[in-house]
Amino acid sequence: MTAKKSNTPNFIKKTFGQLTEILRDITNNEEFDKSRQKIIDIIRKDQNAIGKKDGFTKDDYVISLELQRPLDKYIKTTPQHVKAARIMQNVTKKELQKGDIVSFVKTRDSVGVKPVELAKLEDIDGKAYRNLLKNAVEQLLDALGISYEEIRGIKKMDSFF
Repeated sequence: MTAKKSNTPNFIKKTFGQLTEILRDITNNEEFDKSRQKIIDIIRKDQNAIGKKDGFTKDDYVISLELQRPLDKYIKTTPQHVKAARIMQNVTKKELQKGDIVSFVKTRDSVGVKPVELAKLEDIDGKAYRNLLKNAVEQLLDALGISYEEIRGIKKMDSFF
């Protein structure tokens, strides 16, 4: 499950934890029907809170990854955590090494990331985090017969018949 990965933002881990608690308590079809709506409501609430000032804190958006090699060895491709590490290194003049943990947030600027220490809540790329949430819960929703469009409030065609 993608919500269990170490590079998953905290708000997604919390959401997933809430969903698994609800699922754990289901013992019959009646409880499932009630729980199904709770699950939809939780995901919808979190989806709508992304990027809002009264939604999540900056720390809830943090993604942390380990540098697998020295920064100068990333030549062909530049993963997001490496971009953030290079920005941090340029600002602090502190040399980052293989094994260092880089904490960053996804941003709307041209680079796409900022080290958490330099980012503001306004920098958060809401669209990117909504996609991360969608990817984290989609497998669970599929198993429950819930489409992500239903979470977003888009009715299925068969609900009209």
